[in-house]
Amino acid sequence: MAPEDSAHLATIGRIVESKIGQWRNSRVAPAPSVIFRSQDFKLTFHQGTMIANDISEAGQPRQLECALSDDEFAEVQQAVGKIVEDSAAPQPHK
Repeated sequence: MAPEDSAHLATIGRIVESKIGQWRNSRVAPAPSVIFRSQDFKLTFHQGTMIANDISEAGQPRQLECALSDDEFAEVQQAVGKIVEDSAAPQPHK
């Protein structure tokens, strides 16, 4: 779980947004090394590829993919690791 204002979540969002116009239909089923889920979609990351599963505007499931550089993949891995660390940390009582 990551809060909406998470800087690590923003890193992943920035990378996803940078890929606008680069997505293509996909039927790839890799064994992902990083999985990121929200209520609306699932992103899986495998060295060199980001795969998004969501629902199209017509209500049909779809899968899209785009290429990732090694640096982008490393950024995603680090951001997800930090999200996991932060979510495992004890929360202060209010």
